[in-house]
Amino acid sequence: MRKVILFCCWLFSFALSQAQLTIDIGEIDTCTSSAITVDVPIVANQAVDLTALQFTFFWDGSGLSFNSISTSLVPDPTYGPNFGSPQGDTLTVVWSGSNINGLSFDAGDTLFLVNFTITNPTAGNQYDISQYAGSNSNYPSPLAGGPFLSSLNLAVNPGYVAVAD
Repeated sequence: MRKVILFCCWLFSFALSQAQLTIDIGEIDTCTSSAITVDVPIVANQAVDLTALQFTFFWDGSGLSFNSISTSLVPDPTYGPNFGSPQGDTLTVVWSGSNINGLSFDAGDTLFLVNFTITNPTAGNQYDISQYAGSNSNYPSPLAGGPFLSSLNLAVNPGYVAVAD
């Protein structure tokens, strides 16, 4: 019996360690010749119960100017969400919920929207938005948490805002 319990514990820990959350930064195509604002969605790529999320992203400041961020992550009076203030063309997202079971999101659900102004609406330009993956003590390591404080591997797919010809 003891061997069965140990095996089940090992199997459970292996399953938790292999869990992953992939989020997509939206791809926005627009036709404009004047400065406009766009909302870029940050979307869960698969169903997930989320208790924490932390990562830093950056954008091409030659054509995008950050305005604001809105979220569907439930505010927690103790833990955020905390989006801070941009440092240049970089912003860190930190959110942790107090519910140990997490918030349930379906594949395709928007976690938050980032609002930018297109400052250089020249036809044919594309302005990339990506996860910051370098090493900088100003930016926390990317992480995501699942139910009961389980760790999720976090992958962030880049996006862009493009001005069509």
